[in-house]
Amino acid sequence: NVGQLQVVNSQALTLTGSSASIGSAATQTSNITTTAGNLTVSGNLSGQGNLTLGAGGNGAVLLGGSVTRTGGGNLTIQGTAIEPSGGGFNVSVSNGDIILSADRLNASGVISAPNGTTTLNVTGAGNLTVTGALSGAGVLNMVTGGGTSGNVVINGPVTRDTGDITVRSGSVSSNGSGAVTATAGNVTLTADALSLSAGVNSVSSGTVRVETVANTTAINLGSTGAGLNSSATTFGNLASSGTGTLIIGNVSQSGNITVGGSASSNSIVVLNGGNIAVNAGLSTSAHRSLTLNTRSEGGVITTAGGNVAAGALIISTLNGSATLDGTANNISGTVTAGTGTGSFTLSNANTTGTVLGNVTAGGLTVNSNGGVTQLSGATLNVSGGTTSVTSTTGNVTLTNAGNDFGTVVASGSNVSITDDTNGFTLGNVTATGAGGLTLLAYGQIQQAAGAYIATTALNVTTR
Repeated sequence: NVGQLQVVNSQALTLTGSSASIGSAATQTSNITTTAGNLTVSGNLSGQGNLTLGAGGNGAVLLGGSVTRTGGGNLTIQGTAIEPSGGGFNVSVSNGDIILSADRLNASGVISAPNGTTTLNVTGAGNLTVTGALSGAGVLNMVTGGGTSGNVVINGPVTRDTGDITVRSGSVSSNGSGAVTATAGNVTLTADALSLSAGVNSVSSGTVRVETVANTTAINLGSTGAGLNSSATTFGNLASSGTGTLIIGNVSQSGNITVGGSASSNSIVVLNGGNIAVNAGLSTSAHRSLTLNTRSEGGVITTAGGNVAAGALIISTLNGSATLDGTANNISGTVTAGTGTGSFTLSNANTTGTVLGNVTAGGLTVNSNGGVTQLSGATLNVSGGTTSVTSTTGNVTLTNAGNDFGTVVASGSNVSITDDTNGFTLGNVTATGAGGLTLLAYGQIQQAAGAYIATTALNVTTR
């Protein structure tokens, strides 16, 4: 039992008893380890330079006081277990890194490396448990089983004033007190099991990412199945403050994403998967955008009874089709799509209509409750296929410079089509308004065999 302790040389201090404790105030400039048994720090241990606290054999490091390094130096604490002694513990370095490594690690208190990285590492497939409030500054990494196994259990709030939070484990779970907050950074959760009862947020409009351990693992949202499951509660808790962007799957994700149950988010949402199936309601609140990306060549986006509700809608595939034909889809913002040679189909029940941004597709079908227009400066490139646009209650106005159509089928009150790249072919067209049908092409306009035009007026210009 060491009370006042000051070791000023560069040699390590090894305590060979079955256990050792350091109480009161101590200044330490060299390593402290035990050969067997526990090492307990119940007082305040301070100093400069690198420091290792270690418990050998089956010993644990029990921290009840504060361990600080000022002026520089890294701090390493290692043992079979690392646990608080009494309440939480305070561990900080002013200009260095912190590593806590054990087979079992329970953490609470302040762990802060404002100018470095803090790593909480469980070396095997054991548990890393946050037992109370865990705060601090600098980058925070929480890892179990090399990032592929073990469990991270968050039973108290985890906050970082600066820096990113990264969690890599076989599974990540939290209770209602286990909120994870990066005040000025991003949060990344990599696991094959996820169960969150509290929010995970980036306060400063950063990113909350959820990734699988293997990119081939499937992801289920709002439902269960083989792969990573995210219940409606868990999904809603991700980026729940609405101040950041939620990204599910990384750019190399080849495992499929299935929305099998209702999934609603307060944030901007991006889904990356090999294929994406929206079989239930998928929505973002407050007109935030929704992006669906397939990351496998030919990967498709489908809806089987599912509907999407969002502000802007962004669709991307690698030459695969994207079909969002749910009758209750509600898109209030701009629709942008790039599907290569694949077709893009959208139904939109929003009463204000559908605004198309840049669209490149092998074929385009839009069924809109309101009018269909283009965002200023946007272009439609569907030269290799058919563009079919229907407005139930409004006009169809596709007149931007740079449009390039193959065959056009349209129905609305007034219909206006411009293709200043080439000519195009008309399929069936119905225009019931007083303005009728207006066509402009920098090339030939011809009518498909058997097609009809039903209009109150016809204005055709070719150049």
